[in-house]
Amino acid sequence: MKTKITYSLLAAAAACSLANAQTTAYTTPVGYVSNVLAPNQFNLVGLSLHEPTIAAGVIDAESSSSVTDAEVNFTTLLSAGQTYILELPNGVIQEVTAWSASTLTTPNNITNLVDPGTTTYKLRKAATIGSVFGLTNTAGLTPSTDGDLTTCDLIQIFNGTGFDTIYYFNDGAGTEGWYDDANNPAVDKPIVYSDGIFVKRIGGSNIS
Repeated sequence: MKTKITYSLLAAAAACSLANAQTTAYTTPVGYVSNVLAPNQFNLVGLSLHEPTIAAGVIDAESSSSVTDAEVNFTTLLSAGQTYILELPNGVIQEVTAWSASTLTTPNNITNLVDPGTTTYKLRKAATIGSVFGLTNTAGLTPSTDGDLTTCDLIQIFNGTGFDTIYYFNDGAGTEGWYDDANNPAVDKPIVYSDGIFVKRIGGSNIS
């Protein structure tokens, strides 16, 4: 279904271009991908769709810890406490969590990858536990009812040295939400699309 829609949109755009050579319409395909999570095993899940582009343009200046686009005000576009993905050509990405005015703070020195006035970029909000699995666990993972992590499904996200563990808590009496294994709220925990995540399912049946 998704492939047919994509081809239809491309065909429509081509038809528009043939009908009026001076006007070209581009439509970005949108949608979702379902993954089957099987019980009694670790399921590797990768995000194959991206969040919408929030900002895009040409980098005007750079330093060992930042890039600048003088035409954009990031303080009005971005939300504090969120993680954003800075995409450069050739598949280079940076996780951005801090900014000011027209400057994005980069965690790594990427000066050798940026040519001011030439290098283009795109900026997207990172997906989160809530956006992928649902704010209220609409994905249907088995929750913990008492904080015991041996009786519920676990999401594991690589953090560079190990894994952060996330689970859904629901005591059936009105207290529920996503938490990490230190019981900190985790609904906004970022999931970077370049990293795979594991979902450890306990017994039950396949869920999508």
